[in-house]
Amino acid sequence: METDDRKNSKTGVIKRVFLPLVLVLGLILVTLSLMKQYSVRQDIDKDSDVSVGASLPDFEVQEFGKGPVTYSKIKAKVVLVNFWATWCDACVNEMPSIVQLRDSYKQRGFDVIAVNVDEEPEAVLPSAIRSLKIDFPVYVDPEGKLGDIFDLHAVPFTVILDKNRKVLFVENGERNWNSSEVRSNLEQWLGI
Repeated sequence: METDDRKNSKTGVIKRVFLPLVLVLGLILVTLSLMKQYSVRQDIDKDSDVSVGASLPDFEVQEFGKGPVTYSKIKAKVVLVNFWATWCDACVNEMPSIVQLRDSYKQRGFDVIAVNVDEEPEAVLPSAIRSLKIDFPVYVDPEGKLGDIFDLHAVPFTVILDKNRKVLFVENGERNWNSSEVRSNLEQWLGI
């Protein structure tokens, strides 16, 4: 009988202590997984200078592995500026549609400025560029200056600009950039 009481006592301790602990740890793991899967999105338009119709100052971007490029020197009529990171699942998910969109419209005056915000781009970008089949220059923002101009709070964050740096479109979060809606708007902005 004493043995049964000890078994019941141990079982009670397990149920009272370890089961809640396992549940809490499980909840923490699920939360962390969701946070990684869906990058933290804030209300970026709130208190942001980046809104449709606004004009941005001329800015410089640092091409990965090369030198700086000034926006006013880019010859495109319309440019999609996409802030992304390799650790951001939503960013990685939308990148193939950005590649497809650029491939479809690059001869018609459209280009992409993909700004990577990874802390150590030299360690992660070469393999990401290969695996995502990115066939256009990728830029980095090591000092966060470009992120400041665009009031960047979270990724992915995308702004479409005309050649005069007027904001045509702002998107917070993941999107299919090769959708018929985007293509229709792009053709209108390009005048085709």
